[in-house]
Amino acid sequence: MRLDRAISLNLVQPFRRVRFKVQGSRFKVQSSAPSLNPQPSTINSKWRVPILMYHCISDDPEPGVSPYYKVNTSPAVGSTGPFSKKAASVRNEQSASANPNTVAVGPDVSICIANWNTRDLLAKCLKSLQELTTGVTYEVIVVDNASSDGSVELLRNEFRWCIVKKSPLNLGFARASNEAWRAARGKYILFLNPDTRLATNALKGMADFLDRNPEFGTVGCRLLNPDGSVQFSCARSFPTPLKQLNYLSLLYRIKPKSTVFSTSDLSHWDHLSSREVECLSGACLMVRNDILQKIGAFDERYFMYAEDVDLCFRIRQSGWKIFYLSDQIIWHFAGSSSGKRKNPYFASILPKDTEYQFLRRQRGFFCAFLYRVATGVGCLCRVALSASAMVGATFTLRASVRGDARYAMRKYIGLFYWAVGYLKAEELISDTENP
Repeated sequence: MRLDRAISLNLVQPFRRVRFKVQGSRFKVQSSAPSLNPQPSTINSKWRVPILMYHCISDDPEPGVSPYYKVNTSPAVGSTGPFSKKAASVRNEQSASANPNTVAVGPDVSICIANWNTRDLLAKCLKSLQELTTGVTYEVIVVDNASSDGSVELLRNEFRWCIVKKSPLNLGFARASNEAWRAARGKYILFLNPDTRLATNALKGMADFLDRNPEFGTVGCRLLNPDGSVQFSCARSFPTPLKQLNYLSLLYRIKPKSTVFSTSDLSHWDHLSSREVECLSGACLMVRNDILQKIGAFDERYFMYAEDVDLCFRIRQSGWKIFYLSDQIIWHFAGSSSGKRKNPYFASILPKDTEYQFLRRQRGFFCAFLYRVATGVGCLCRVALSASAMVGATFTLRASVRGDARYAMRKYIGLFYWAVGYLKAEELISDTENP
């Protein structure tokens, strides 16, 4: 039996990969140090932790799986699958036509996934990639944030074609995604959540759009909730104090089609048509790799949430446009990670706190202060409405309504405490940094 494995060990800073390769009686040592220059703000010395990276490679891979991105008629490449000749892009086929043994520099798309205890959803996500993706080459890089549900073992046994980087700590979404990006070789980088599942050939659709439209640097697709409704956060605008007030005080329901009363999720628009937007969801975000090389990837000061808003803001500042493709569809089972946190206020407070931090860094202190005031006022409106619902449910003896109203009241009271400075976001994530 021929042994062909590649094992890599690297540090976050500096990123240097040393690959030992055993192939029959041959032995090779390969070393590479990519020249990546992330923004200084994204580097934090306390996160310089060793991360184990391993990638199993075989000269005789399973049908449809080849780790070398070859675009030729070699029998080592399957007739189907993510790295097969049939799935290769036109540009790689043309570059390989002069030499039948040409090996492309990298795939069309590098898919970067940050995983934390979403084993079953991650498996469904990877299977949907295999089943629905055609006409484009891709690699999958998974960074595991110290999961305890057997995610790494699943990848080792069932998805050996994935590159896996295992962290001993929970780095958060931004840092883990950046770790995956630093190992990527694709022309386009797709940041994808593990709790997503493809419904169409979205990878090819988004890659083809960027090929045809060089003025656009980022593209996203339509995200669906488990019930089939559109997840409006898939294409939105940058947060503002007015939009926050419209959402929390339910003013957007007075005139649903009005842009004045609209929210950051563009509630006045049904998201069923394609258009240029300000911001896309980080659950499915495809960016040109050369843009990330210049401006850096996610700002690692964000543990979760708003890192996609900040990245889109910097992309637009660099002169690139952002587009939303409604005809490409992905299921998104949102909250799979945040719902497992110990603190009940995590999913309600941390998104608002990260948006506040974004506004303070990009718009100034006064705008961020108004955002916090709007959050407090809106929370008081929600608490009042929840209290009214509880009283009405008491007289009508509707226990389910009373339970929902009690939950909503607790949620918005906690958010109000954050708005007035009583609760700190640092307290919410302190229990997630260690497994």
